[in-house]
Amino acid sequence: MFHPDLISQSCQYEDKIVGMPFSIGYSMLYYNKVLLQKYGKTIPETWDELIDTSKYILEKENNTNLIGYNGLFDDSEHGLCSLIEFIYSCRNSVDSPFPDMENEIFHSDIDFALNSLFGGNALFIKFWTLPNSMLELMEYDMAPLPGKLKGVSGTSIAGYNIGIDSSISKRKINAAIEALKFLSSKELQKKYLLNDDLVSGITELYKDEEVCKHIRCDAFLKVQPIGRPTTNLYSSTEYYQRIINYAHQYLYGNETASKALKQISDLTAIHFISMTKDRPSKIYANIYFIIVNVLSFIFLTSIILLFTKKYKVYFDYLSPSFWIVIIIGLIIILSSFYTTIGPYTNMKCKLHNILLLFGCTMNISPFLHKLIVDCPERNKISEWASKHSNLFILIFMVINSILSLITLINQNPEVETVILNEGENFRKCSAKGKISLVIMGLVLFYYFFIVISILFLCYIEWCVKTYIYDVRTITIAIYFNVISATLHTILYFTNFKNYIFYFIFNNGFIIMSAVTSYIFEFGFRLFIPFNKKKENEVILYINTIYNLRGNKNNMDNNQQSFSSNIFTDISSSSDSTERSSEINPKYCHISTTPSISNNSFFLKLVNYHNQSINMRSGSIVPSNDISSSKKSNVI
Repeated sequence: MFHPDLISQSCQYEDKIVGMPFSIGYSMLYYNKVLLQKYGKTIPETWDELIDTSKYILEKENNTNLIGYNGLFDDSEHGLCSLIEFIYSCRNSVDSPFPDMENEIFHSDIDFALNSLFGGNALFIKFWTLPNSMLELMEYDMAPLPGKLKGVSGTSIAGYNIGIDSSISKRKINAAIEALKFLSSKELQKKYLLNDDLVSGITELYKDEEVCKHIRCDAFLKVQPIGRPTTNLYSSTEYYQRIINYAHQYLYGNETASKALKQISDLTAIHFISMTKDRPSKIYANIYFIIVNVLSFIFLTSIILLFTKKYKVYFDYLSPSFWIVIIIGLIIILSSFYTTIGPYTNMKCKLHNILLLFGCTMNISPFLHKLIVDCPERNKISEWASKHSNLFILIFMVINSILSLITLINQNPEVETVILNEGENFRKCSAKGKISLVIMGLVLFYYFFIVISILFLCYIEWCVKTYIYDVRTITIAIYFNVISATLHTILYFTNFKNYIFYFIFNNGFIIMSAVTSYIFEFGFRLFIPFNKKKENEVILYINTIYNLRGNKNNMDNNQQSFSSNIFTDISSSSDSTERSSEINPKYCHISTTPSISNNSFFLKLVNYHNQSINMRSGSIVPSNDISSSKKSNVI
């Protein structure tokens, strides 16, 4: 019944109809019919025709008081409407949407326009719909505003809508509905229209013969309404004033049209990183896309090396299944990149955090398991972990799932809109509200508990010669992880002023974490065979692993427990002593006497840290057992 554009432009909020038009007003073109008839000119349908007609009549009349066009571009809301409808009139077709702010843009207030209408000293005037009775007293008639192309125009909407308050009581709701139906009915609208009391939004009334005898139906049938812009980023007054100021900088200042229009567009535009749209951020998105995918491919294909004869021995520190878990964890960390492409949403921010949670946990939990199993002090946790390795990892996955579920059901917004006075607005992930901060605290506590546990165990097992490289490189990787996690957390509370910088730093920290973890946990092992400079050290490292694995069934069943004795590594030959020193740092002591059993807890930790020992999961390996078979098993 109503004009479809009228409903969509003035009666909707968040895609819901919240009212019905009761009395409306359109901005129309008032043309001086006397002068147009005098010079045989038609009503202009395009802006070019309006300009040409104005120039022609102004030259013929030679009257300095005659105005060509009064566009009502003042610094009030009327000026805003003039600007919006003008841009809207520059569409390529009637069905085209509101154009991008990349077009082009006449100064007087409403009093001046009215005086011009009544004085007859203008060719064309843009003004709001006037009652037909008033129009008949003027030298002007009314038509739709022109556009860039014939048949395409734009008309601002004014007037009043009626609706039902959502807080109305149930007792009154039915009566309110009936009142709404009555006020918006065709019968009542026609009555008021004929009485010159209002302009109706019901299109069908302008096809009624009785109505068309009194008003200019053809003009109302051709209008193409455009509502006033709205945003929840500013108050209406502030928003309108900013638009007008930018437009005036072009109209009456020295600003270029393209810059003024971009400034207007940036007021409400939310910028984001995109791989498809032709915008400056595309290059950064594509660069990171390539990096992430190349790294993921390298990580994934390197799993094959776990099962090759040449490299298999260098990965004996963990089982192949644990190495695969670690690599998958790194790939999941990298995959969080995809949540930063496109507009930020609550779900994207939650998914981003969930991916990082699972990825980081999968990356470091296998090392925690290994360090617990190899703890020099025999305990129940080590024994349990040794027998239930898969369940150990599963427990972390369950904790991850619980934290992820809590994150998903959290109703607090996870997205913050950064509004810049002179710049490009954007959104970023943020922890807003107490619940979000509590969840973040739980996740960080959980993550750093794992990290601190690993560092604690690395300290204890620092001088275990069986896997001296592993403990040190794990420690380095963990430190890089802590730095990356800390920097990534700081991003949540940092006031960035540029969305591209935010994207670069956000993903840069994540990629740094994944790459350093891969290098120090996995990648360095690929270069051990090529380390000619420390060939003796490498051979001893391999022999140690090989002999521990090969002599597993020859160990003495009466071997002493961890808590009472540690076998020290004293080689019987000068050659073994020399080789032993190569992987025994100067701060790792070699002692022939037990020095741990009677110390306090902290001294015990220090002694464990400094004591150079050889061990295999579940038992300490006598050094003389290793050294005696070392030479016969050189790989």
